[in-house]
Amino acid sequence: MSGFNSIFAVASVPMAKLYYEEFKKQMAKDPTKKLRIATIFSYGANEEESDGILDEENSEDASALDSTFS
Repeated sequence: MSGFNSIFAVASVPMAKLYYEEFKKQMAKDPTKKLRIATIFSYGANEEESDGILDEENSEDASALDSTFS
């Protein structure tokens, strides 16, 4: 296995630790299904817009990306 297969987000560090422990248990049961696990911690809570809807993160034209990565 190389790289990451998915991204998994949780609401808190304690919750991430619980999932990590569960993943370790499941990997111990079946050594053929090993996972690489990495964590990223946000400095603070994400700010929400007053209307509850987040703005688009990138409004630039990304159509050129298709030719870059093909």
